[in-house]
Amino acid sequence: MIKAYLLLLLMLLLTSCDKEDDSPVSLAVSSISPETGPIGTTVTITGTGFSTALNENEVTINDKPAKITAATATSLTVTIPVRAGSGKFTVKTKGKTTESPAFNYETTAIVSTLAGGTRGFADGTGTNAHFREIRQLAVAPDGSLYGADKENNRIRKITPDGVVTTFVGGTRGHADGIGTAAQLNLPSGIVLGPNGIFYVCDDHKIRIINADGEVGTLAGRSWGYADGLGPTADFRGLYNIARAPNGNLFVTDYHNNRIRKIAPDGTVSTFAGNESGYEDGTGTQAKFSAPMGITAGADGNLYVTDGSNRIRKITPEGVVTTFSSIEVGYVDGDLEAARFFRPQNVIVASDGTIYVSDMMNHKIRQISPDGKVTTLAGGRQGDLDGTGTQAKFYMPAALALASDSILYVSEYGNFKIRKIILR
Repeated sequence: MIKAYLLLLLMLLLTSCDKEDDSPVSLAVSSISPETGPIGTTVTITGTGFSTALNENEVTINDKPAKITAATATSLTVTIPVRAGSGKFTVKTKGKTTESPAFNYETTAIVSTLAGGTRGFADGTGTNAHFREIRQLAVAPDGSLYGADKENNRIRKITPDGVVTTFVGGTRGHADGIGTAAQLNLPSGIVLGPNGIFYVCDDHKIRIINADGEVGTLAGRSWGYADGLGPTADFRGLYNIARAPNGNLFVTDYHNNRIRKIAPDGTVSTFAGNESGYEDGTGTQAKFSAPMGITAGADGNLYVTDGSNRIRKITPEGVVTTFSSIEVGYVDGDLEAARFFRPQNVIVASDGTIYVSDMMNHKIRQISPDGKVTTLAGGRQGDLDGTGTQAKFYMPAALALASDSILYVSEYGNFKIRKIILR
């Protein structure tokens, strides 16, 4: 009887062990290593519940597939894809899903020369073309660039292959017309609107140019300061221009130390700023000191580079705050700790990344959506193509994004248009 009881107990224990061995292991990620890296980085994802069969696991980061090169029940080895972006890995195994700790993606910037290199005026291809001072760039749907070449009093067109031609302008003046028959007076800002329409900051006027190169005047009368409808408004040294998602135009009125708004019907009003100075606030309570670059994000927020070495942020309601550090220098890090030296232009990518031409540091900086400032490209002052900080710039100025993977930069010092492939 005792033997039979012991045999039964042994069988029950064995059955219990078998059930425990067959019980599923939960899918979970405990760590990733390394936590930071560029395209091609090999990352080990450690956890539980993975399949030892490669094709039964799926790993993505920001919806981009990461190639799995090895798999065990407790680890997956993956390769970071191009333009992955920072974020968490999503791991799927046999119908189950989990997430990892965040991975910090380091963008690789490959810098090359698209056109220019000599101060002057000449149309041509590549380095045979000459510029004087490209203040702002706009990208057309076909990938061509349009640059406000201030001291040449022209709008130049640069194809993706580096072929440079004159779109409009020639003789300095304020005459409407078509192509080179039109006259511009130190154009410094350009932005593309709907239907191939360009808007240009032209000294104290806002000029409008259609796809055929016909130039007209939207707003502006004379050098001064006055709000009003179209030809009754006055500006004093317009610098750059941005177009908000709702169709309104915003310009940096450099010598008036204001941000002016131009409605689609040409009505000009003061959106923010009054006398020269530095003060955060709403609308005309805020103060700017010679505002320069301006861009609009998809959320309607404006970002402005101020002559006080700051980057300012303006909400659609006109609330002005200081977005970057107030001290001059060169430091990467959190926004509070980072330092810039005469930031010239800003542009916002679709993922919320902000690119800054840090002119006197001779670098292109980037600000991640979570507020981390890093150096994307540029080392010491100079003229050198290359990757990341191996490349050299001399006073980078205008910025334009042709896509999430191509950034264009103009340079005051090298008289060039540089192309940066982002990977």
